[in-house]
Amino acid sequence: MQAFFIVGGAGFIGSHFVERLLTDKNTSRVTIYDNMSSGRDWHFASQRGDDRFSAIRGDAKDLTKLTAAMGGHDAVIHLASNPDISKARSKPDIDFYEGTLLTHQVIEAMRLSGAKTILYASGSGVYGDLGETEAREGDAIGRPISTYGASKTAGEALISRDQERLRDASSHPSTAEILDHGHDGVADRLTRGPSRAPAEGSDVVS
Repeated sequence: MQAFFIVGGAGFIGSHFVERLLTDKNTSRVTIYDNMSSGRDWHFASQRGDDRFSAIRGDAKDLTKLTAAMGGHDAVIHLASNPDISKARSKPDIDFYEGTLLTHQVIEAMRLSGAKTILYASGSGVYGDLGETEAREGDAIGRPISTYGASKTAGEALISRDQERLRDASSHPSTAEILDHGHDGVADRLTRGPSRAPAEGSDVVS
């Protein structure tokens, strides 16, 4: 039996995780933790009747609250990020505070709470501008052209760096899922439409 904690779980993607996880008899609990800046209650309204489901309104920047809520969960699904990529045009630091910093907070809460597995939603922006070339999971990353892509790249690096730290802090081995790149797993890079790197304001979902 596994208990799942979904950071940023009140959005469209999170709602599908919740629905799928609750259909599995081996899931003991699903908790979503969301500041509801872009999430909506109706995304998980149909799961309210399941005793295994709970929703907590909270900001991932609040490490104390995040850690307390995460306690007792086995796996963390990290979906929280800036929902409005175009906002970086007027607020260049938004993807640091709503992306990179949040990933740091999630990793630190895992260390403090003992959660051992993280699944991270990255984005195609980590590849940089590939023109018309289709990005593949095994392609090199690290030349993003947007602050959103830079934040996702930093998130992958933070998780990779902290795998050993998470192992050292827990009696259980930790696993990072960021698909590919040869770690214990490696972040699913989510995109809508052609797999091209985004400039500020383009249509990428993570």
